[in-house]
Amino acid sequence: MQDTVLYERSLSYYLLGDFKNAFYNLELININKMNHSIYLYLLTLNELERWDEAQQIFLKHIKKYDLDSIYQEIYSNINMKEKKYNVAIVLSHVVPGFGYFILGKPKEAFTSMLLNTLTGYYTVSSFIGGYYATGVIIGIPFFLRFYFGGIRNLKNIIKEKEMKRKIELNQYLKEKIIEINFILDK
Repeated sequence: MQDTVLYERSLSYYLLGDFKNAFYNLELININKMNHSIYLYLLTLNELERWDEAQQIFLKHIKKYDLDSIYQEIYSNINMKEKKYNVAIVLSHVVPGFGYFILGKPKEAFTSMLLNTLTGYYTVSSFIGGYYATGVIIGIPFFLRFYFGGIRNLKNIIKEKEMKRKIELNQYLKEKIIEINFILDK
């Protein structure tokens, strides 16, 4: 009886989007007694971005039914670590705007490169021309603003892309886990 109440509470928390409380209540359930709670447990782990843990539990569960091929189909393409994002940030530090090219944003890349080049040129030509105060007061602050602003904007774009990717991944996993639940319930 207590497991049923905990399951219903977990389901309510899950549907409300409160995945931490859903997980907490699911941890209190004896999953061996309530086999259907494993699907909610897997969905909750995926929403909490604990994919490795969900993958291990899913594999253990699916082996009971000899459905290893489904496991391979679902979890074979999941790789949450995007190395190209790190490369984009590093390259934007070296060549301002170049990280945008890696992310497939050529307009932003060109704009960032142009603004950094122009402000850098203005600063250097001010110093060469003997206008040191102008170079220090106007040139350097604008250059630094465009330089670090471009990197900050690149990081925001990366966060948006990662969030979109995680939402798509969780949606895919939800569909597959629910599909498997229907297959095994028949």
